Amino acid sequence: MTIKVVDTFAGAGGFSLGFKMAGCDIVGAIEQDKWAAETFKFNHPSAKVLEKDINTLTDLDLKTEFCNLRPDIILGGSPCQGFSVCNKNNGDPKDL
Repeated sequence: MTIKVVDTFAGAGGFSLGFKMAGCDIVGAIEQDKWAAETFKFNHPSAKVLEKDINTLTDLDLKTEFCNLRPDIILGGSPCQGFSVCNKNNGDPKDL
């Protein structure tokens, strides 16, 4: 049985990539940033991606969009810009 994953606050899909490398199937994502959502779609072409602010989604919206995909794991990562060691000057101070 393959473990199915939905990634929230998905960004470009780096967190999902780790799960994919561990043998999981990335079936869906929620990401509000257009550029990041497009990158996620490129990196995980078989996943269903909602380009929306998660705060605007209801329980019914989530059931409608993802219930038939039957996810086993729902991911939620922290915003990487504020935590990145690569370029501390580019991060949003509110992320810390």
